[in-house]
Amino acid sequence: MSGLNGARSRSVLFAYQDAGHAELARSNAMKLDPNARSASSETENAIMSPGKEPPRGSGQGPRSLHLAMYSKSKVIAIAPAATSVSPASTLVDLESDLPYGIKAADWPIALTTTDRRALDHYAAHVVPRMILKTARWSSYSYVLFMCAKHPLLAHLVTAFSVRDMAKENENELLTIAMEHYQKALSLFIEHLSAPHVTGWITFPALWLFIVYEQTYGDDPNVLQTHLRGVREIIITHGAAILPGSLHDEANAGQEAPPKYWVPPQMIDRMALWTIHHDAKASTFGLGASIVSLLDEHYPGAVAKICKSSINALQDAWGSDYPVQEEIWDMQIEILYSYAHDATMLRYELSDIEKESGPIDPGKLLSFSRKLKELQENIHFMFHGPVTQN
Repeated sequence: MSGLNGARSRSVLFAYQDAGHAELARSNAMKLDPNARSASSETENAIMSPGKEPPRGSGQGPRSLHLAMYSKSKVIAIAPAATSVSPASTLVDLESDLPYGIKAADWPIALTTTDRRALDHYAAHVVPRMILKTARWSSYSYVLFMCAKHPLLAHLVTAFSVRDMAKENENELLTIAMEHYQKALSLFIEHLSAPHVTGWITFPALWLFIVYEQTYGDDPNVLQTHLRGVREIIITHGAAILPGSLHDEANAGQEAPPKYWVPPQMIDRMALWTIHHDAKASTFGLGASIVSLLDEHYPGAVAKICKSSINALQDAWGSDYPVQEEIWDMQIEILYSYAHDATMLRYELSDIEKESGPIDPGKLLSFSRKLKELQENIHFMFHGPVTQN
């Protein structure tokens, strides 16, 4: 079994190293051609297609793509993530405050003034457009606190924030975003290679990778790589990275070191977000592997994760969480549940559609019943009586 897990671990690492090469190709293309948005399709196809042979005469096997990438007739060595920043971007004062009162001295990576401006942009513009409730007490604002606890997450949220702040022609900002992304990929590969995986980091990192690619990626293969990676990581590491609601009794008492501890309910919420991305991607033939794996090996897991994540914000913010926000959460809890049910029905329908041969009437009938029940529940919520005699 250990040999099998080792092989799976290597396959996950190769997948993420290949994803890193695509980002490096984008960065190199940006530097060589300011108007270029990505590497050539030929290069990206060579990198992202599993098992595809490199150019003849190169002496490289299909698994050597983690050592070099091929751009037409040139071989570009894969170097460590770039570290250059604009000379005009100086480091921020460690005594200053980041958004939400986070201290710059507590941020796990060095911040330039550009990075700091991007984090301010995240709090002022990204979070409000993502949610309906008060931005300060949302899941997205708590993500910033989670990112303050580990360099991998810090690079990811900075990459997303810089990229979101950049206009299409601001190549310097686009390059900075890619550099942070590359550093995050490098740290994630190290994270997966470690003998003992720090479990709580995995799902927040995967979610941030997926959100970045879904929002700003120009190659769906990279997004698919992340979704496949989630499945392989679960197979390889099992309970070590599964959300708190799925830990068995042997793992239930284990906690991450206090410096890195995050409420398990928030990990459940980010795991659920990742599962939802997978379920929605199944509509386009890109996902569904995570949901099917959990259904097969951890029956009822998705429902447990959803239930645990409902009160995630109260657990995350603790006694500081305002009563008004708790009331809001209770009011939208039913909508939260229905949105989850609708997302899982998308997965179930795609699962039926991809079957070869005639469609199983039993599965189709089960889907129809669930869809009708959801439709009736939503209709009653908006049009039903307030009280019943």
